[in-house]
Amino acid sequence: MKLRSGHAIKVLGMGRINFPQGPPALMLKYETNLKIGDKDALRNEVDEIFSVLKVDAENGQFLSAVVSANEKPTGFILKKSNSYNFVYQKRTDGQWHCLEDDKEK
Repeated sequence: MKLRSGHAIKVLGMGRINFPQGPPALMLKYETNLKIGDKDALRNEVDEIFSVLKVDAENGQFLSAVVSANEKPTGFILKKSNSYNFVYQKRTDGQWHCLEDDKEK
């Protein structure tokens, strides 16, 4: 998937996820070249990805969307990879916000 900045990401999957409580969400899993611990750079990348994903979320009438950043797997036989999920919700005023922002307050 090519982003507006020209940066390309490897999409691992995209689809609807269901929760026991609450409405379903649209989820996009992708592989990042960044380390999960580099939250500022990762958030910038995820925000750019969400700007594209938001169109699909709105067209599918989803009220939330998840962007799952996954490091490249390491290891030969047993592969290991870290991941982090960024959750975006649509507010009643129609604006989207990242729940990560609520954690910082």
